Amino acid sequence: MKKLFLKMQENFLLKKTIYINICIFLCLYVFSLPSFSGRAYFQYISYILMAIYIALTFSYIFLYSHFEFKWPLLIIPIFVLWALIGTIIYSHEFRSWLTLFLLTITFITFYYSFIAIHNIRLVLKLLVLAFAIFSIYFIIHYYEDIFSKDLLSGSLDRLGDFYDNVNTIGSYMSFGCALCLYFVLFPKKKIEIMYVVPLIIFILIGFFTGSRAFVVIFLFLILFYLFIKFKNHKSIFFICLAGLIITFLILINLPFMSTIKNRFLVIIQTLTESGTTSDESFVTRFLWQVYGFELAAKQQIFGFGVNGFSIVSGIGTYTHGNLSEVMCNFGVIGFLFFYFAIIYPIFKLKEKNKTISFVVYAFLCMFILESFLIVFYADKTTYLIFGIIYYIFLKEDNCYSTVNIEQREMNDLYELEV
Repeated sequence: MKKLFLKMQENFLLKKTIYINICIFLCLYVFSLPSFSGRAYFQYISYILMAIYIALTFSYIFLYSHFEFKWPLLIIPIFVLWALIGTIIYSHEFRSWLTLFLLTITFITFYYSFIAIHNIRLVLKLLVLAFAIFSIYFIIHYYEDIFSKDLLSGSLDRLGDFYDNVNTIGSYMSFGCALCLYFVLFPKKKIEIMYVVPLIIFILIGFFTGSRAFVVIFLFLILFYLFIKFKNHKSIFFICLAGLIITFLILINLPFMSTIKNRFLVIIQTLTESGTTSDESFVTRFLWQVYGFELAAKQQIFGFGVNGFSIVSGIGTYTHGNLSEVMCNFGVIGFLFFYFAIIYPIFKLKEKNKTISFVVYAFLCMFILESFLIVFYADKTTYLIFGIIYYIFLKEDNCYSTVNIEQREMNDLYELEV
């Protein structure tokens, strides 16, 4: 047995094969999230892909890499274990808690798979590729709607509900935009500026979903990246800002943007009481978030467990805001655990002055902004983003020095290919 193990370690072809398959199944799994995870029966495709991905990742780590577990990786598992207490006492939603537990396993898997790949830019490019393939799938499915008279007349309905909730699809596109903006504004090679192509496609699909959260997050991402890029050249930043505002005002008044424009106008009319109509959805969601904090005050320690707000409130759905949902379901301590997992990397990244840190800051800021707009503590992409964040801020400059020359050459090869 020992001889077989040593022979497998020395087999570079096997090592390369596992490495390539880790990259392939990472891309396939991320592609499956918007494509299949929100559709009945099709979601099992995502489960199967993740199972294979887990097997490949830990086979590689076991055979070819140095396994090292660092304490910050415990923050999210501790949050999930704390969530079990309220779930046992109040909500009894053990199946939903099991989903949260499995997502924690995916977080650990992502972290160690990125160690195996040992090239974070390659990882981010694989994610862009996955979303780009989904975008092609999206356009093919909605081809007749996108290129119909309804688009030009401004009567096109929100698109994306074939795959999942339209706001969820918009969230995926926000993630894709965050990745593309990083490569466009901070290219390591000139060819990376070509990521503007998938960026434009992600923006269009985001607008087609009619998701207001997508628009808010996307605009924030542009402002954030432009500020980071030109923080030492304020005049250029303000010129870009003015250009961005003018471009947005032009685009928002085009016919195909009328759906999302009207959705924002109704919110403004609701807040200012200047119109004859009001956005009942906006008002209701705001009240649900307030109600979530009120219920949280009754169970401040353990909360009501997974799906606690849905059950205790009698509303039958979530609060539509991550802050109130986490506070209501998991109490003050669970709330602190979850948001400590988000905020802690910010302080650690201050010690590293690297361009790759910018994408982490973008993700962290996205989490904070989304906390008021959607519930994401149980989203699959949340734990993928956590995997990226924790890999980047835990990776020391000289860490994983055990990676040999063959591994580095292999990384360089795949960097060129992507």
